[in-house]
Amino acid sequence: MFPTLLKVSHLFKQLSKKVNLRILILNAPCGGYGDVIFAMKLSTYIKKWYGITCIIATTNKDAFIELGVSKSSVLSLINKKKESTECRRFGTLSFEKNIPMVDLIMVAPMTTNHDPSLRDIRKLLPYATKLNTVFFSEYNHPNGDLFTFDMGVGKNRDGILLDSIFSNKTKRMKSLPNKYAYLYIAAGQPDTDRCALSFIKMVSKKYANNKHFDIVLPPSITITPAMIRTVGKYFSIVIIQTKTSIKTVFTDDTKNRSTILTFRQDILPQPYKNITSLMKYSVREILVTGDQSISDVIGCCSNYKLPFYQIVPWKRSFSKELSTYLPQKYIKNYKTSCGTIEAISYKPKLRTFVKNYNFKYRGKPKLDLLLQFLVYIKKYTQD
Repeated sequence: MFPTLLKVSHLFKQLSKKVNLRILILNAPCGGYGDVIFAMKLSTYIKKWYGITCIIATTNKDAFIELGVSKSSVLSLINKKKESTECRRFGTLSFEKNIPMVDLIMVAPMTTNHDPSLRDIRKLLPYATKLNTVFFSEYNHPNGDLFTFDMGVGKNRDGILLDSIFSNKTKRMKSLPNKYAYLYIAAGQPDTDRCALSFIKMVSKKYANNKHFDIVLPPSITITPAMIRTVGKYFSIVIIQTKTSIKTVFTDDTKNRSTILTFRQDILPQPYKNITSLMKYSVREILVTGDQSISDVIGCCSNYKLPFYQIVPWKRSFSKELSTYLPQKYIKNYKTSCGTIEAISYKPKLRTFVKNYNFKYRGKPKLDLLLQFLVYIKKYTQD
């Protein structure tokens, strides 16, 4: 009989040096880079914690390579019918080339479009079993109890990926010498303009005494007349700077002193490794959307940031739990989640959240036991 996990848990580090586990991460992104970053973070953590280099099989190989993952560690998954690979079940996909058998299959993450299905994985990897296949949910998946790792915030969930995968010695971008606010939300949502305006109104009022103040936002966000009128209440000059032009869109000579606000649409997008810098050196208030973006804000800067969050309909549960456990009471509802004047003096203690909901502390012990189990299986089947 195999020794029990409780008896062998203290021996993992010793055995892991003698037995190499082969781990495959299956990744089928569903909109944006968040799912890609989830898998990349998980791969980076496994390398850091256990010394194991994972193979990543994905429908978006180029995205991983752009983020710095070695080409030799990434394999392409292609659609058998040559249809779109967006949000696909793995049973509809195939490997671009044959791969050797692995000891552990990690499906990371599965989005709210799908529930975990071992039958689906077996269509791609026939040797997949309950012992060698685990599923990581998207944050606060509505059916999270079906997953091996129920990721997210709230009772019995396994936490979120908070640890930065880049150096903490991130340097400030030289192209941003002024004090600036960082706003990175999704365009095309029904409330995008309202959300951006709420944040802009809040930071404009708070930082109106600065002679020069910038707001960094993606070029996909339209700077509306309402946004310009709002900042014009607090600054005498308003400028829009893009990658191709610098244009003054508002001037008020009646103000007692000259203050300049510049909408910086020339900075984004940036490689993921530079995003930490943009977050770190921005003012205390910060607005993002997406699971991984809010995780990065908390992970890099929990001791001095006040995060705001664009709530998309399928993330209502996640935002509700975040508002309770961060705590950040203003992201509980749509009216205040993107920013509000009332929050200017709000100072929640986010460091407690990092201790309680970091996957490193909450979900990793379960991962430790899983790998210990596989190490012993491999050792005893080889003996």
